[in-house]
Amino acid sequence: MEVKGAALLYTLAGLTITFAGLTALLLILRQAAGARASALDRYIAKTVMTYMFVLTAGALLPALLALYYVPEPWIWRGAGLLFGLPMLSLQATYPLRRRRAVGKGPPPSILAVFVALGSAATLAMLGYLLTGLPYSAAVYMTALTIDFFTVIFGFVARSTSSCFSRSRRRTGRRRMNVDRRDRRSPRCARVRPRRCRPSDPQSDG
Repeated sequence: MEVKGAALLYTLAGLTITFAGLTALLLILRQAAGARASALDRYIAKTVMTYMFVLTAGALLPALLALYYVPEPWIWRGAGLLFGLPMLSLQATYPLRRRRAVGKGPPPSILAVFVALGSAATLAMLGYLLTGLPYSAAVYMTALTIDFFTVIFGFVARSTSSCFSRSRRRTGRRRMNVDRRDRRSPRCARVRPRRCRPSDPQSDG
C-alpha cells in the first residue's frame, strides 16, 4: 500500500539526509583549513543535524504506517503527531537552548523564520490533521517542506554572518597593523641643508 505523494516524501528524506551530511562535512573542512570552530558553530551544526533527522523520520513515517494497513486518514494523523510534537518542541525551545549553550539568543531574522515561521507551520499542520479535514496529505507535506527550508535558512544565515564577521576581523587586523607601522615610521623626513663648497679661485679667474 503506497500513500499519496510517496515520491515527494522519499525526495524530502533524501534531501534532509544529504543536508545533514553536508553540514557535518563543512564543519570538518573548516577545522581542517585552520579555522577554529566556536561554541556557536558546534551548536548550530548539532541543531541542524538533529532537525534533519527529525524531518527524515517525518518523511518516512507515512510509508511505514501504510505497511501496517492503517487507514489513510489515521496515517496522516499518526504521522502528524509522531513528527509534529517533537518538531514543535524543538522549534519552540530553540531560543532557550541556544541561550544556555552559547550565552546569547538568536538574532531577529532567525527568530522570525527559523522559530516563528517553523513553529506556526508545524502547529497549523497539527491542528488541521486532528480535525480530520480533507487534503491531509498535502497539508502534512507542506509543513514538512516549510520546516525543511526554515532549517536551511537558519544554517545559511549563520554561515553568512560568520563569513562577514571573519572578514571584518581580518580587515580590522590589517588596519591595526598599518597604524602600527605608520606610528613606528617617521611621518616627515627631515631634509638636511646642503653645505656650499668654497668656489675654486682658478675657475673664477
